[in-house]
Amino acid sequence: MKLLITVPTYWRPRVETRTGIYDHPTPIGEEGTLPRLLDSLVSVASAAPVAVIAAVTDPVVEEAAASKVRTMIEPYRGKLPIALFSRSEMESIAARFSALGYTTDGIGLIGYGSVRNLQLVIGTILGVDAVIGLDDDEEVGLGYLRQVHRFIGEKYEEVPILGVVGPYREAATMPINDSNPFLERGKWIRDGISALEIAGKRLVETSIGFGGNMVIHRDLFNRVPFDPHISRGEDIDYITTCRMHGHKFWWNRDLFVRHFPPDRFRRPPCAMLRADIARFIYSREKIAVAVSRGLLAPGDLDPYPGRFLREDLVQQSLRALHKVCPEEESAQAFVDSTVLRARDAASEYFRFQAQWEALMERIGADKQLSNYVRHKFDI
Repeated sequence: MKLLITVPTYWRPRVETRTGIYDHPTPIGEEGTLPRLLDSLVSVASAAPVAVIAAVTDPVVEEAAASKVRTMIEPYRGKLPIALFSRSEMESIAARFSALGYTTDGIGLIGYGSVRNLQLVIGTILGVDAVIGLDDDEEVGLGYLRQVHRFIGEKYEEVPILGVVGPYREAATMPINDSNPFLERGKWIRDGISALEIAGKRLVETSIGFGGNMVIHRDLFNRVPFDPHISRGEDIDYITTCRMHGHKFWWNRDLFVRHFPPDRFRRPPCAMLRADIARFIYSREKIAVAVSRGLLAPGDLDPYPGRFLREDLVQQSLRALHKVCPEEESAQAFVDSTVLRARDAASEYFRFQAQWEALMERIGADKQLSNYVRHKFDI
């Protein structure tokens, strides 16, 4: 099976004048976390090409981020088939897309969903069977790639296995004792993962997954893109969206990575909360739009993300905003505007998704794109 490993690494200006769009992007000038992951891939003798994506919060740092990441990956050339995808590469890809009659809207270096879609585009151009999504603040162990190969593309209970996810192993965080689900989001995630871990099956259907530990088969990623409109949680949203198209994701508890998030670069609590509120309001609206278009309801999403899609979503959002962001703009105004934006964006996503399969088929057959990307990897 031909695999592609994709690794976005997230960067921001030294001083950011806005709250940013990623959970903990590294400021330009600081050391990134990427080498630990690359060292682990070398240690497991990975032969799969590794696409490192220099994602940014702002176009003003695209050049600096590219230069920084290029320097970081240089020592690994000869040890891994590795390539950088930054602004220069995006410009070349966009130019070819344009010649083919397409745009790269929803695919790029800014925004979780757009970055994940770039991962899928690279996989399609290379003609791989599956794309592995990792993040730069992780490391993999000796059995990781064996677990990747174990299930993806096979059948389980007569159902093709097109998406597999697994757990993060990381330091435990202190629980917050609060009745508001937004202030206890970690608890709901842990409850969902605990249910998966004790299920006693080698594979368990899941509504939970992490974009930094996700394996997607071409029969799925050539049909369903990530949502470029999601504020965060693009991984959970992708699993929900795939369900509505009739495709399951499976939890393999043995497919784990070690996770070392750089908390000192984490966005302020208010910014994280607002992004969470936006994502769940959007997700609920998107489900409604999908069902109205004849897609499947996503089924049972409890405990996570289901708890955040209930009828009390707006009420709980307002309560959390009043507690965490008392000095920010009106909580009611933020929620109202978020609801309005969600309705427009949900319809836009399904227009984007309707064109995705034709786009992927076209670029997968394009020799010019194939030669360009293969040259990047020295393939």
